[in-house]
Amino acid sequence: MTLIETYTPTSLRQLISWPHFLHAWGLKGDAAASSEARALLDEAMSTLNDLESRGLLVRAKAMVVDAVSRGDDIWVEVAGRAVRIPCLRQQVVGSEGDVCRCLSDYVAPQWCAHPVGNRIGIFATSVDVSAFLSGADDYQSMLLQTLADRLAEAAAEQIHTDIYNNEWACGEAAPRVGIRPAVGYPCLPDMSLNFEFDKLLCFADLGISLTSSGMMVPHASVSGLIFAHPQAAYFSVGAITAEQLSDYADRRGMPVEQMRRFVQGVVAAES
Repeated sequence: MTLIETYTPTSLRQLISWPHFLHAWGLKGDAAASSEARALLDEAMSTLNDLESRGLLVRAKAMVVDAVSRGDDIWVEVAGRAVRIPCLRQQVVGSEGDVCRCLSDYVAPQWCAHPVGNRIGIFATSVDVSAFLSGADDYQSMLLQTLADRLAEAAAEQIHTDIYNNEWACGEAAPRVGIRPAVGYPCLPDMSLNFEFDKLLCFADLGISLTSSGMMVPHASVSGLIFAHPQAAYFSVGAITAEQLSDYADRRGMPVEQMRRFVQGVVAAES
C-alpha cells in the first residue's frame, strides 16, 4: 500500500503542535499564556490562511510493507526484494521499563497472519516555503519557517492516522496506537537512514533532496517509520559504545568512521 497525499495548511491546523511552535520562539511554560504568545498565535493563524490562499501545499508519501525482525534489524520486502533497516538498542535500561529497547522489538521475528506484527510504514513529508520568503524580513522569515516545520510534523501525524485506519484498523476509524519515530529522533538517531528511505520512497516525488550528511532539503521535511504494535513506545537509545558502533557500522555496510559521523550525537565520549 502506498499513499501520496497533499494537504492544505488550514486542514492541518488542528494537528499542529502549538506548544512546540511557541517553544521555537523561546516561549514556554507560563510565557505560553502571555499576551506575546497570544499575539504570535493570532499572526500564525492569519499566515496559515494567507499561505493557503496563495496555494501552498504540504506533501506526504507513505508505504506499508511486509516486515520481519532479526535481532536488532528490521527486514522489509519492497518490490520483491529484501531491504535491511538496522536499528540501535539501548545499553542502559531507561525509565520506560526494565528492558533495553530497540525498534525491531515492535516487529514480529517471523511471518505471521496478524498485520500489526509483520507490517510497518515508511513515510516522508515536506513543505517548501522558499517561494514565500522573497521580500520577507527576518521576523516574517522565521514565522514562515517555524510554521513550515510544524506543518511537516502535522502532515506526518495525519498520514500516520490515515495509514493506521486503512491498514491496521480494517478501514474503520479507531483509536490509533503505535508510534512514528522520525529520523533524528532519540530512538532513530542515524541520519544516514534517510538515504535508504529515499531509495524506497523516492523523496524527489515530494521535492526533497538530501545533503551529504543525510539532512533533508527543504528544511521543513520529516521522514521515518510507523509501527502499529500496541506496546510500541518512544525511547532514547542513549550513548553507544565503540563495540556497538562497530557492530552497527557493519550492519549498515559502512566504515566505522563514516558511520560515526552519522550517529555522533549518541557515540559515547570514550568511543
